[in-house]
Amino acid sequence: MIVIGLSNWITSFDLSSKERIPRISSFSSPLTHSSTSLMKEIRCVVCGDQGVGKTSIIVNLIKNDFIEVVDHCLPEVVVELDNNLHLIDTSTLNLERELKKSNVICLVYSVADPNNHENIQNWLLYFKSIGINNPIILIGNKIDLDCPSYSLHSDITPIMKQFKQVESCVESSAKLSININEIFYFAQRAVLYPTAPLYDSRLHTLKPASAAALSRIFKLCDSNKDGLLDYTELNAFQIKCFNSPLSDGDLRDITQLVSQHSPQTISTLPDNSIALTQLGFILLHTIFIQRGRLETTWSVLTNFGYAQDLRLKEDFLYPDLHIPPNSSVELSPQGYSFFTEIFEKFDVDKDGALCESELEELFATSPGNPWLNNGFPDTTLTDEKGAVTLQGWLAQWSMTTLLDHKTTLAYLAYLGYEMASAHENATTTSALKTTPPRRRSGDRGALQRNVFLAYIIGAPNAGKTSLLRALLNKPFAGGGSVGSSSGGSVLNAVNAVEMEGGEKYLVAQEVVDFADVAGGSGSVSGKHAKGKPATTHLPHLHKADVLVLAYDCSDATSFAHLTHLNSIHNLDGLDTPCVYVATKSDLDLAQQRSDVQPDVYCRRRALNVPIAVSVQAGETAGLFQYICSVASTPLQALPRQRRGRNVVNALSIALTLGAGSIGILAFLARVYGWRSPTSLLQSTYRGALLWARSWLTHTHTRTKGKLPSGFAGQLQQRGAPIARGQLLCGEERATTANVSRVQSCHNLILHRATANSGTGTTHPTKATKTCGRCTGSGLIAAMAVIPTAGETDLYQAMSTVWLDNRGHNEHFWQHEWNKHGSCYSTLKPACQADSSESGSENVDTMIDYFSRILNTYNRFPTYEFLANRGITPSSTHTYKLADIKHALKEAFGYAPTIKCDGGGNKVHEVWYSFNLEGPLVSGTLLPREQVSADSCSQDVYYLPKHQSRNKHSASAIPLLLILHTSALFLAQFQP
Repeated sequence: MIVIGLSNWITSFDLSSKERIPRISSFSSPLTHSSTSLMKEIRCVVCGDQGVGKTSIIVNLIKNDFIEVVDHCLPEVVVELDNNLHLIDTSTLNLERELKKSNVICLVYSVADPNNHENIQNWLLYFKSIGINNPIILIGNKIDLDCPSYSLHSDITPIMKQFKQVESCVESSAKLSININEIFYFAQRAVLYPTAPLYDSRLHTLKPASAAALSRIFKLCDSNKDGLLDYTELNAFQIKCFNSPLSDGDLRDITQLVSQHSPQTISTLPDNSIALTQLGFILLHTIFIQRGRLETTWSVLTNFGYAQDLRLKEDFLYPDLHIPPNSSVELSPQGYSFFTEIFEKFDVDKDGALCESELEELFATSPGNPWLNNGFPDTTLTDEKGAVTLQGWLAQWSMTTLLDHKTTLAYLAYLGYEMASAHENATTTSALKTTPPRRRSGDRGALQRNVFLAYIIGAPNAGKTSLLRALLNKPFAGGGSVGSSSGGSVLNAVNAVEMEGGEKYLVAQEVVDFADVAGGSGSVSGKHAKGKPATTHLPHLHKADVLVLAYDCSDATSFAHLTHLNSIHNLDGLDTPCVYVATKSDLDLAQQRSDVQPDVYCRRRALNVPIAVSVQAGETAGLFQYICSVASTPLQALPRQRRGRNVVNALSIALTLGAGSIGILAFLARVYGWRSPTSLLQSTYRGALLWARSWLTHTHTRTKGKLPSGFAGQLQQRGAPIARGQLLCGEERATTANVSRVQSCHNLILHRATANSGTGTTHPTKATKTCGRCTGSGLIAAMAVIPTAGETDLYQAMSTVWLDNRGHNEHFWQHEWNKHGSCYSTLKPACQADSSESGSENVDTMIDYFSRILNTYNRFPTYEFLANRGITPSSTHTYKLADIKHALKEAFGYAPTIKCDGGGNKVHEVWYSFNLEGPLVSGTLLPREQVSADSCSQDVYYLPKHQSRNKHSASAIPLLLILHTSALFLAQFQP
């Protein structure tokens, strides 16, 4: 192999020669300008009849001189350039093999041979017979000889018309060193800038693919979308493609050139400047190609990501983006800025939304709308006409980036992100960012993410689709659908949710066929097709930030579907936070036909009780804000077996460290003669156990009192002075070392039944009691004990101010007792003043609970607090949320938590937070700062009582807002 450098390669050949290669200066570029992006190695086979001068041409290139006697066949020669040119001299032995490996063929003939026309045709037919379709350069050698019968026009032109793979013909003389460098220049250019993909030489027009590519480039460069390229836009185009600015003279030359062919190629702007039309842009490149300036057009195409097949390159559409495990992909600020800018450009009517025609024009530079098969635009926010708003547009791209970031990368390229970017050499990956990895089990901090994914799971007709519509602020439509994927198994919706500290995007996916998500086929029966067992590994569900498990609280069989799914697929073991939602709360509450009622089921898993919502009534109770909160801090909603594992691990580490410290101290005591090692060890070990006990007291509120079984055993084995089942009261900082599972009936008052409230405390039971399934009559009978016990004033007060908006007061009271008050029945007698061990204890507890609620309600008349500051209910006027909180803070001492419905703009609940001093029933409630985030927008409606629920009259709900507050205030205890 012979290798020569660039200095030997180009001698006496002027690439800028206008006589041989016409060019327009503004679009000129050196041969190697973009060649490196196309091909690194070029193999050029030099072939022809014997004695035509093949070897002499190659030797002349190497030696820059004519050698009279040369070898019969030279070894391979490599010309070192940006695109290394391999020159292969041929003989009959290696001809076919080398031809099939070649990129370009130089077919040499002698102009002095009278049979050259026939010989050339034979060679071209031979190439065709062995399947060679590479570009061919004809070389008419020996023009130094006298050959009067030869004519380039009459002999060669017909051949070039017949065989389209012939790119050009060069006349040369190896003896006189004429056009030797030009031969291989054209050979290299035929590979780097081929004519065939761009131009139809028979019709003398651009081929459809090249015309379409240039039309797309024109649209991307038309930044103001007026259908013209003015000086500013052409200059930006020139700098991107050729890294040089455009002068006024250059623009004048271009417009004069194209206007000679058609007046429709240019247009005069209002400032009398000239702009290029799309027709003019395409015609300009047609002229370049016809004049042999293919490198200009190819430089433009390659700078906009096109390969030689005129398709966008894979690495241009899908550049490498490293995504760490357990990380997600979101739009970066540059990405949001680009999609906002492109939205505003194509919003022609400036109505703040993109209609169907505007979307079609926006996606004209791409394969089309990427979401047509996914139910778009019903997957995001739209206006009343169905046009996509800016918020919906950004939300849709946020969802796409989270679920399939490669689609976002491709469309950033299709839509011209690199052209629009203000940064030089910006790539589409700069429009995305990866989030820090999540480690749910060990991470107690907030996830640094702006887009969350929630899977909504539930039985058919549980209201899952209605929840998606509520997320999109769409009106209730029974049986209505949202965006469906092409497979039909998942429905999608996305919207921005206002959270403390900023806006988050919530992507909600309704899982229609649970087995599909699990990776199999079949139903929740636990068996797949052909009798295969259902998988317990759910990689798709594991990707979710939150699992939302919805059931219809008016359907007695709905919740059993969720418990069945959990038992089969072990949802508790996915290390994914769970939120249970009771839908259709505007309908009559049905007793769930499940072994465990929903509230108890959730409490046993250290989860909040199901959130009751009614989409039809517009009551979502801040559900979506809560889902985002759980996604941000998942530890608060991990099922107990996952959360408890962290507690066990931490305690084991603490005790191990303590034991290690004891060993070190014992060794030092023996060496230095300290006091008795035994007494020292005892003191140290007691100190370690005291620390562990204090750590348990601190930790039990984070785990809602659900310490894992086995804790007491571990501590007792180590001599901990905490008895199993013990409850410490008052100043003893109540905690428990073990939780005993008891059989309890959810809707009956049981003697010392285990329950959980928002107080964060769950206590063991001394004695357990089993019972059958509760009935509706049992509910009312349980509440009837209040007047029976002689508390008629209490019952009358409850009937006056604590009303259910459906007229079922006693059902409502019973629900609140089960949800919040039942923790009273779990207290150790010493924790309740003047309690007894008699059967009347439960009645006393219930009376104490409801009396405490009404007394607290009377202490904090929210309506009066607000009215004193001039804030009165109104259906037309909005108030600043800050003003409402300030008014309540003046009266209460601390700002309460405000919860809103109706998309976050209708005040629904006011939560006051307290610290408790003394026993739970008779102790003192000390106001404190809020412990839960607000779920309202900055401007809110404070509706009159008769408008807080659309369905019912004023007499049915005289104090609904405050009574919700009273019913929930216990959930804010922070012992």
